[in-house]
Amino acid sequence: MTERPFYRQQFCNDFEAYCDSVREWDLDYRPLESGSFASERLSFGNSQFLFSHTKINRHLLQNGTIPKGLVTFGILANPGIKIHWRNADIKGDALFVFPPGGELNAISRADFSVFPLSLSEQKLNQVCTLLELPEFRTLTNNTEVFRRSAQSLFELRQTLYYIEHLLLTGSDSSRNIQFLQEIEHTLAVKLVETLAEYSQSDKRKSVRKRDVAINTAEAYIRENNGTSIAIPDLCSIANASQRMLEYAFRERYNMSPKAYIQALRINTARKQLQKANPYTDQVTQIARHNGFSHMGQFGAYYKKMFGERPSDTLKHRTP
Repeated sequence: MTERPFYRQQFCNDFEAYCDSVREWDLDYRPLESGSFASERLSFGNSQFLFSHTKINRHLLQNGTIPKGLVTFGILANPGIKIHWRNADIKGDALFVFPPGGELNAISRADFSVFPLSLSEQKLNQVCTLLELPEFRTLTNNTEVFRRSAQSLFELRQTLYYIEHLLLTGSDSSRNIQFLQEIEHTLAVKLVETLAEYSQSDKRKSVRKRDVAINTAEAYIRENNGTSIAIPDLCSIANASQRMLEYAFRERYNMSPKAYIQALRINTARKQLQKANPYTDQVTQIARHNGFSHMGQFGAYYKKMFGERPSDTLKHRTP
């Protein structure tokens, strides 16, 4: 691997601009609550290896796809952070692994800080052979979440923060291909060793009734985004009481089902306004198409969520 590495340190206060700036991922972030957006991202790598540290201060619904052709790992930057990722509750005691071609589907809070690490399967297999372990796919056995000891994850985080320190304090000349190869090997060894630690992988499925209910409700809301959905009807579809569904949404999203539906609608309306023609399309038309009948309330909620009026978004739409 002789491809010249890149190094980027990015600060961004707009979540759409942030998604566009993360070139290795195909991201679609949608805010679930109003507030200012601030992000920080450090990344170093090339087409075969990517080290990064991402911090975001906003409650977000995260969707997207991982870097193509690589195996991507995630480790939360400190043990106190929690996220909901691919239908699993992830805490600081876990190392999570995206399946090949896996999608990002997560709910993050305002304390979100994570190290995403992407390596080639070939490199991981080389390390597995070196450590006299089964091949990587056999080692993971299609499992995505691995609960590990506090000590092993502490050591892994120490390594990650040390690499970050070297990147931040180093010169352009020191961030070269040799340095990339060194940290790629170091991380491949640490990740494989952490995966191989004797500890039960997390293969739990959503067996609680409220997990089944919220998954059913979410699917229905996504399929009918823009359609008026009454909460009693949603409870019937999810086969759950209103109290159970309320608890399930507050547990996962920290908001009510009604607030979640409204947040998805306002995000969809924004996407449509950004693509609309300001000479032929109207804010009123797009708002009503997404289930907003009161234009004053729509405008106020939109400005609170995105910091600008719907008409401003339409006027300055993306070409």
